[in-house]
Amino acid sequence: MDKIISTRISFGQKAKDYTYAVLFFMVFSFFLLVVIKPNLSMVFELQSERDRLSLMDKGYTAIIAKIVNVQTVLEDIRGDLHFLNESLPAVPQVNQLVNDINQTAVNSGVTLNGLNINEINLKDTQSGGEKKDLVIDMEITSGFIEMKKFITLLGTQRRLKNIENIRISKDNKAGSASANLRIQMTLESFYL
Repeated sequence: MDKIISTRISFGQKAKDYTYAVLFFMVFSFFLLVVIKPNLSMVFELQSERDRLSLMDKGYTAIIAKIVNVQTVLEDIRGDLHFLNESLPAVPQVNQLVNDINQTAVNSGVTLNGLNINEINLKDTQSGGEKKDLVIDMEITSGFIEMKKFITLLGTQRRLKNIENIRISKDNKAGSASANLRIQMTLESFYL
């Protein structure tokens, strides 16, 4: 009989152990669903957000590097900015342009017969950043080699000039091969 009672007691103690185990698993499941699962889902969301932001950061870093390169180039050429102002001045500077053409004609040995400056507005103070044209019609008498030297010297000057039109004719009065040529040239310069 003592054996039967002891077996019943042992069955009863096992039942208590299962209740504690069941309660433990229920509490663990509650914590798993309420506390741990939201934290884990937040960790995965933050991981994907970190990857997305890392990709954006690489793009922004590349753009910033390009901006820094442009700034470096601008700082390097800042000292040469006066060349730009000389090649494309803010005002027409007609007197300087005419002096440059006269000096070039003297240096190259051509004879400048006439110089006609087309209409320009010297009172215009609003530039708007757009280039404006200054057209000069010239009549020149010279030999071919001198004319070539004249055009070359015009091209070496800092102020931008463009030869729009050139017409070369031979003087009919002279019969030699070294006779002077009559040249009519349209020269275009620019200013802001």
